[in-house]
Amino acid sequence: MNHPIINTGNDGLWFSLISIFIFLLVNFVFILKGLRQKRPLESLLLISSAGILFFIIGIYLFPLSGSGLSNVLSQGTPSQPGEKSVLGGLLGLFARLVTIRLLKERMRLIDNIAVVFLIGLGLQNLGCFLSGCCYGIPSGLPWAVCYSGNASAMQDQLQYGLLQPGNAVSLPVHPVQLYLLIACFIAAFIAWKWQKK
Repeated sequence: MNHPIINTGNDGLWFSLISIFIFLLVNFVFILKGLRQKRPLESLLLISSAGILFFIIGIYLFPLSGSGLSNVLSQGTPSQPGEKSVLGGLLGLFARLVTIRLLKERMRLIDNIAVVFLIGLGLQNLGCFLSGCCYGIPSGLPWAVCYSGNASAMQDQLQYGLLQPGNAVSLPVHPVQLYLLIACFIAAFIAWKWQKK
């Protein structure tokens, strides 16, 4: 069976462009909705800045993705230096909450990013999909994908002896990044429908 091959030659570029777009989108929506609620622009900018700063710190300090999580728990280090995950970026959400509290703003301000944050989290999985990180287990299903280049999927399969050196592509794997994208969009739709409750 011929599985689609994802070329990870520009993986860092895609991941970075999608991340920047999501930063801008989430913060634009947060500030716009805050202004509509007649909240001070200075407070909104400070809350957004704290969120962005600690999000970036979190993704570098807490590499909680797949293989990284098991290595951090067993050895205290990620499997690959520089590995990062959006899960570590939850520190940014915590920083937003603390800043809202310190500024004595309404905690409901955080509701302004609930839906767009879930959409952004889903879209970030496209960056993961295109770079070959956060991949699934080997699969023979028709929608499984192979990775070429220096993708984590290929490197890990080589390390564990699932591939022989010299293979051009990885074994087909579940595109869990796309599953997560769909799940985030469903969660965003539910949050949007129930936002008044």
